[in-house]
Amino acid sequence: MIETTMSTYVLISIPKSVRDKMDITRCQVLPGVRLEKISSYKLRLIDKYESSVPTPAYFKPTHAVNIDDREYIENLANRLRSEGCSEDIIKDRLHVDPKASGLFDPGMIANITKCIIMSLVITQPCHIDIGNAYLFRIAKNRSGHTNRCSGAMRMSVPLGSNVFPTLSTSAIYQELAPRVNRNNIRRLASILEEYYRSIYWRSDRIAVALNGFWTALRLTDLAQLFLSMTIVLEALLSTSNQEVTHQIAERAAILLAKNGTERCNIYKKIKKLYGVRSKIVHGNAISKKRKFMTRESLIISAKLSSVPVSEIKALIGIASKLLRTVLHNQSLVSIMQTRKNEKLNDFFLELLFR
Repeated sequence: MIETTMSTYVLISIPKSVRDKMDITRCQVLPGVRLEKISSYKLRLIDKYESSVPTPAYFKPTHAVNIDDREYIENLANRLRSEGCSEDIIKDRLHVDPKASGLFDPGMIANITKCIIMSLVITQPCHIDIGNAYLFRIAKNRSGHTNRCSGAMRMSVPLGSNVFPTLSTSAIYQELAPRVNRNNIRRLASILEEYYRSIYWRSDRIAVALNGFWTALRLTDLAQLFLSMTIVLEALLSTSNQEVTHQIAERAAILLAKNGTERCNIYKKIKKLYGVRSKIVHGNAISKKRKFMTRESLIISAKLSSVPVSEIKALIGIASKLLRTVLHNQSLVSIMQTRKNEKLNDFFLELLFR
């Protein structure tokens, strides 16, 4: 007896600086979703579709997000039921029949891919290129598996930051970013899935922070990238309209550092970063003395913006570590999901005086 299943294969390109820190060859990150190194066999199967949906010449895939359509949809439906989602919504929104045509829903594929990409990038801030999605029809019998590529689709999840490719050379990045292993990716993906799935998703402080981080990934304008990254800090740490910079710097310091010296350094650094932010948003990023600009200049002009790259890298390092720290702290995640400022104030007050 032959059983036919569908699998959607999204090609991605992970930079060597991150691959060197990855302990992953093939890993199930969500039920029905795997991150794996791309095989030459799969690449040969999809070659004939390159003419209809060509990829850019610079794109060299290294890995793939492999979605088993039936397994993913069945597990998602079960998770939604356990969370109280009505059966009517599940039947209405999860209308795809994996047995018939496969997942191949552009929105759902894009959201799953974003979830996996964010799990990687929060752990190791970097630029990850995304290629096309391919539909595989897999026939299973006693003798093994027979793969056949039966469809292709251009993905619309562009990433364009020109800062992330060089981030691995930053000292603060090397200090803050851990190795990428399957346990870290699984843990993050299991939490992020509630924010990126196509139906019945969460909207809270963490969602705002994730949106700011993802937006920064896609920007090439350095000033806007910088401002988007500060959204991460404000969404996760701020509960007042007064002394916002002090509150954010203090809470980040006690959450991220282990001793007084480290806390003092992080506090001072965030205060300095918010000084840069203030100049950008209040129109003070104007050159007054320098005749020539460098990569460390702060200037906003009609044709371009320049923000010190060292400050951008420092902000990305702090924002990514803050996201990792929050997402790995289940009690803090639960507090932020309640959307009650009083509980978050109490959490940081206890952390400050313990």
